[in-house]
Amino acid sequence: MSEPPTTTRAWLRGRLVSAFPGQVVAAGWHSMVLETGEKDQRRLPLTTPCPSPAPPRHPPSRVPPTSSRS
Repeated sequence: MSEPPTTTRAWLRGRLVSAFPGQVVAAGWHSMVLETGEKDQRRLPLTTPCPSPAPPRHPPSRVPPTSSRS
């Protein structure tokens, strides 16, 4: 695997380091610390990654046709 799945913390950490190389002060399992240019640095918590949408278990139910109004 050359790149982690997009729903993981590893993917997010990698993207942030790539996008903001000069602003990432620390990167860990649970959070990242970013330099914002302000007085204080910003801690970004890395909570449970976003789950990918699960495929439907059953095919979508058929929607009955609407009756035309007369």
